Amino acid sequence: MSDTPIVFLFDLDETLVTYDPRPPGIFAAVCVDHGVEPGDDLLATFGEAIREHATAFHHDPFLAATRDLVSVHGLSVDPERFTRALLRAELDAMSVPDGVRETLAALSRDAPVAVVTGGHGPVQRRKVDRAGLSSSVDLLVSPVEARAFKPDTALLRLAARTLPGERYVVVGDSVDGDLEPALELGFETVLVGSEDGRATYTLDAPAEVPRLRDLFGSD
Repeated sequence: MSDTPIVFLFDLDETLVTYDPRPPGIFAAVCVDHGVEPGDDLLATFGEAIREHATAFHHDPFLAATRDLVSVHGLSVDPERFTRALLRAELDAMSVPDGVRETLAALSRDAPVAVVTGGHGPVQRRKVDRAGLSSSVDLLVSPVEARAFKPDTALLRLAARTLPGERYVVVGDSVDGDLEPALELGFETVLVGSEDGRATYTLDAPAEVPRLRDLFGSD
């Protein structure tokens, strides 16, 4: 049995960080900056291409998706520049709700903390760094490491093998991607921004993540 009584496994997007504008707005703004008229058809092409390349474990699914976007729609933009601008714009749109950094720091003093994300690992690591959360995160698990995607339990199982504990608490905003696999493994759950009676606890929004210190007894 592990000497570690509890391990926290956090989702990242819309759990620890939020975005303004949201991803469709970020994409539209970058299109405008590059002289491209944004539209639902472009967004749909880009989103589908990202999913296709990510599930094939392409080393840079965003760049590959941009190349597809340029090809399919005949755009006169440089894929590398567009991709860099898009990823930079996403970082610029990201914010950390008040108290979240302090909460992770407090939890990490007594318990291992992991980020278990469905996003592309290198991009998500940059977000964790930019958000100022790296010093409180012991492990980041993404599909790159797990060779699987949410809601596959492989991501949580990899985190649990790496950070042994007696109890696991999964904190995330997705019923399908976070709650369901956690319940399948018998982990405790904190659902953020959604309602589901199966969750151990629910929080109305990422801004309520600091409540974890009261719920799980961290000073």
